[in-house]
Parts: sequence; C-alpha cells; structure tokens
Amino acid sequence: ESFISRHEYGMLIEFDYDSYHLRLIGDLIKYDLPETSVHTYLGKQYFGKDKLTEEEYGKSKEVSFRLLYGGIDTEFEKIPFFKAVKKHIFSLWRKYKRDGHIESVIAGKKLHFNNVEGINPQKIFNYMIQLYETEQNMIVSEKVFEFLNRLRTRFIMYTYDSFLFDVYSPEMPLVLKKIKEILESDGDFPARVYTGLSYDDIKLINT
Repeated sequence: ESFISRHEYGMLIEFDYDSYHLRLIGDLIKYDLPETSVHTYLGKQYFGKDKLTEEEYGKSKEVSFRLLYGGIDTEFEKIPFFKAVKKHIFSLWRKYKRDGHIESVIAGKKLHFNNVEGINPQKIFNYMIQLYETEQNMIVSEKVFEFLNRLRTRFIMYTYDSFLFDVYSPEMPLVLKKIKEILESDGDFPARVYTGLSYDDIKLINT
C-alpha cells in the first residue's frame, strides 16, 4: 500500500511476463511455444484434455516448475517440450565436464561452479536459466531507461519477471505502447499489464 504515484495525476503500471522462464527456455532450445498461455498449452498435454479447469491450470503451473527445477521425470519425456529440455540439460552437462565451465547465453560469461556444492546437470541448468533471465532483463531495462529519459514517468521496481512504473497520466498512452514493445521483444515474451493507484490494488487491464 505504501507504493503510490509521486505525481498528482499519476498511477502505477506493472508489466508482468507470461510464463517467462518457460519462454526463455523455449527460446534457448529453439522450441516454438504458443503466444497464448504456456501453462494451458502444457496442461492440456499433462491431463490429456482440450479444456482445463481452474484447478488443473494451477496444477499445470506446479508441474511445470517442479519439472524444470527438480528434474524431468521419465513419464514426462513424452511431451516434446520437456524431451527437448532434458536433451539440452545433458548437453550443458557434457560441455561442463569437457571444458570445466559453461558460458552465459548473452554476455558469454564463464561459469565454473567451483564453489557450488553437489553440482549436477539440473543445478547447472537452473543457474543458466536464471542468469539468462537476468541478462535479458538488463538489456530491456537499459532500453526502457533510454526511452524514459525525457519523460516524467519513472521505472521504480524490478522483481524477476515483472517491472513496475510510476506513470504520469498524460504520458500513459505512449508509455503503455512503447514499454510493452520493448519488454515483449517483438512478441517473443508476451507481458500482461496491471494498473492501479497503489501497488496493493493494481488490476489486470486489456491492452
């Protein structure tokens, strides 16, 4: 509730990536995910049905993140996306065992894992994806700051897959359009938009 606009005529806008880690992984392994909900797309394959209940949608999210960060069970390798993910995980592992390091996706930073206890294929993959997320976010953040340089709107908080802005209302149409374009990177990473007078009461809007 303490997060409110500094402007007399202002409001907060949050851009929140849809299924960000899954889409980053899809980009990394060259797997085309749909522009619509990835959790629905995968959930249909988990449950073998064309329409999910609200409960099944929630379970789909749980299953996806368990597989990505806890390891891909054999029964889920029949799903093409996770079959490709598992192949990539062990490709990274072979590279690490051969070279003693792997390189981050964008900056090419060498990751040695010398001080990581119990290093294994899954841990290496987890580090790689989280670093890929950070590198990608730093690129789009730089573009956002450049765009906002001459405006009164301010970029005030970044949390993993979401970006919060204090928007001066007369700039709203321009800010909504341009920042969404920057964050979505030509449609590769769709973002939902929320707005409200405080961070506590922001609501999803259609853009």
